Amino acid sequence: MLRSRQNAVRYNWGFRFALWCSILWGTFFVAVGLLVRDDRFMGVAFSVRDSFHAAYVIESIVAVLIAVMCLAWLGFTGKLLDYAKVMFGHHRENHMLMLCALFGGLASYLSYVVGSWVDTTFAIGMVMFYPILGGIVAHLWSHERISQRCIVGLVFIISGCIVLYLPAVFGTEFGQRVLLSCTLGLLSGIGWGMEAVLASRVMDFVDSEVSNAVRYAYEAILWLVITAIVLIAPTGVPLPAYYAEVFSSPTSLVFLFFISLCFMLNAFSWYKSFTLCGVAKGLALSDLSGIISALYGMLLITASPSWTETLACMIMGVGVFIVYDRESRTAATLRDVDMTPSVRRLRRSRSTEMLPNKVYALVEIAEKGPLWDYDVVRAMESRAVDPHRKARFRRQIRVYLIEASAAGLLAPIEERVDDGSCISQGLLLSRYALTEYGCARLQNMGFMAMAEEAAAQPGLDRMEKVV
Repeated sequence: MLRSRQNAVRYNWGFRFALWCSILWGTFFVAVGLLVRDDRFMGVAFSVRDSFHAAYVIESIVAVLIAVMCLAWLGFTGKLLDYAKVMFGHHRENHMLMLCALFGGLASYLSYVVGSWVDTTFAIGMVMFYPILGGIVAHLWSHERISQRCIVGLVFIISGCIVLYLPAVFGTEFGQRVLLSCTLGLLSGIGWGMEAVLASRVMDFVDSEVSNAVRYAYEAILWLVITAIVLIAPTGVPLPAYYAEVFSSPTSLVFLFFISLCFMLNAFSWYKSFTLCGVAKGLALSDLSGIISALYGMLLITASPSWTETLACMIMGVGVFIVYDRESRTAATLRDVDMTPSVRRLRRSRSTEMLPNKVYALVEIAEKGPLWDYDVVRAMESRAVDPHRKARFRRQIRVYLIEASAAGLLAPIEERVDDGSCISQGLLLSRYALTEYGCARLQNMGFMAMAEEAAAQPGLDRMEKVV
């Protein structure tokens, strides 16, 4: 009963984070719509060609601001050391976060371009097919479970996208820019869908907030390098005029700070939802941002969405509610993988000091065999940066183990209720063993290497229960 309740709580928290993501996403896009509207950027008129330059200025400034905000947040939560280990550790997940920065950065940039051409609701609605792409890739690559109910909900979402796209492509509502807008929208959706899949793989081993901070650090570096090249080389691109206009206006800076804050919190919620309820469901619920942006658009911009946009958002909203499957809340894992506890003996292949906390917890179990969650917490207490935050650190380690279990990396082979002598009275205590899937993933990422074969590790006599 406690196990089912814990899984349901995890699943519901994933949907809450995805819901917050949709609210913040809609707020963010409407704010960008106010920033770039009526062919004007910060009050300066620009042509269709110049809109690419204006979007670049917004994206580069916002990426740097988000990277700084993420560092400030990690300093507040005591995760800066983990950030340094991932950023400078030369692990494989580091390279995957570089790809996340590339896919996500280009998707954001193209969305700003389209947002300056068409209304906000259409700009945000045209990328809403990405749960289909993300779900398919996550299913094929990570073996993510996708129920029949979830498939029906995704069909509704793609139907809403078709309703949105077809009248725009074959009509004249947005003029000659609409075909290019739809093309850029497709590219944006592909970029964000691929980022979601890559991020979910990274977060098997790295905290979601740390992953997000590293990803935006790489994106900020990318835009700074490109900006330096453009400013130094005689390209004729009028970026200095746009930058000068932004930095000379306190109102513009405050506006961009608000946009960056919304996007940072949105990205934190977006990444966290993948670890708790899966990529397909996390992406699907974030599609509610279309309805939210339409409501914001009517309230703040006094521009009512067209009937096709309204119908498309309603169809997508129905799909989102279908995706939320109450029966699957108690599912133990998000992936259809080999959950057999591994009997192979592994040895760590990297220095313990350079391992992020989430990886360290998995390595402890992989090396020493099945461990109770409170034993893992006690073994890692010395890694708490701030002694005054040890209670929070303990809770965070238990969350890491729960997330790893949901991802199929760990399997609980024994459970009991805490009588108050371990962590907290009435709490579910689990004894975790590394699964065959977790063993393969740790080896593939370069954290563990094979030692001699072990006959049988203690505690695996209850393997039949797990299977």
